[in-house]
Amino acid sequence: MRFPTNLTRVLVVDDAASFRGLVSRCLEPQGVVVKGAATSEDGLSIARIFKPDVIILDWILKGSSGEHFARQLRKDAAINSIPTIMVSSVKEETDAARAVRAGANAFMTKDQIQGMLLSYKRQEPLRRPARGRILVIEDDEGNQDFIRHVLTPQGYELEFARDGRIGLHAARRSRPALILLDLCLPGMNGVEVFKFLRESPETRQIPVLLMTAMADNSRVIDSFIETLRPTDYIHKPFGDEELIARIARVLDAPPAGDDAGSNPILKDLVLERGRIRMDLTTNKVYVQGRPVHLAQRRFDLLRILLSHQEAVSIERLLAEGGSDAQDTGTVKKTIQRLRNALGLADDPIVTVGHGYKLVG
Repeated sequence: MRFPTNLTRVLVVDDAASFRGLVSRCLEPQGVVVKGAATSEDGLSIARIFKPDVIILDWILKGSSGEHFARQLRKDAAINSIPTIMVSSVKEETDAARAVRAGANAFMTKDQIQGMLLSYKRQEPLRRPARGRILVIEDDEGNQDFIRHVLTPQGYELEFARDGRIGLHAARRSRPALILLDLCLPGMNGVEVFKFLRESPETRQIPVLLMTAMADNSRVIDSFIETLRPTDYIHKPFGDEELIARIARVLDAPPAGDDAGSNPILKDLVLERGRIRMDLTTNKVYVQGRPVHLAQRRFDLLRILLSHQEAVSIERLLAEGGSDAQDTGTVKKTIQRLRNALGLADDPIVTVGHGYKLVG
């Protein structure tokens, strides 16, 4: 089989973070947006909204299998036409036939697909996304160079402003699809710039991704986020994959007014339990109807808890979290901060053995 050419979106369903990372490193420099999922359930959810050109699917998944995923995919009219390549570290004689019977379009060993990924080149020039103009308000030349190095190959059109006043003028003039805004700027700081952006009718609808060097667990940054309510924020220093993913998360969100509840395909991407509602089409969380901004780690853990009626072990939270939490202690601290951010008098997250259950 020849690997598909001129890809724009790829979904990798594999519980091995190393393989998901390999696919990203091979394809993202060619302008391909890569999303990953560690479980069958998450993979199906992402496929429904992301609509990838192809799905790369591991034969064995934690708590499930690639065959199960393929069968569920083919039953869903919204996504059953997406080509799927099932992969495995080893190849038994009957594996290819079993993969095709389950609904996959092809079967490869991981060595085979790795060779194709490493040699992948687009046959057509990368086209810039229609919504790809980004204004970067950042005074540090080193950070500017890094952002340029990461985002230019992704097809984004970039404009840089070295201080807040220049940035505000550029935002009103060019109406970018997204603004990357540093909090620490000379003269007018990022907080002041953000307030002006939100007060101006010309710029108040532009998504803003705040960049900050303050620690993710800082009470100061929590206060800023709660007060300012930006579209999202990212903690410095950040890596290229994290920056690409955060921007894709903002720009891939449906326009305001696209109500998931009225769309039968998007409806499955609204998770709800009692007083808590999470809309995965916009990555927004509501508690008793009130919007609540969550840092990425807290958002990831809440999504997992909402996806399971039963208690979820800390080990599973670590495996499925999709964040940079690396140990049990980090998960426990993040759960406590999630409880605080939800702001409910009666704690909706109950400790059950070596895990947690969301009661709503």
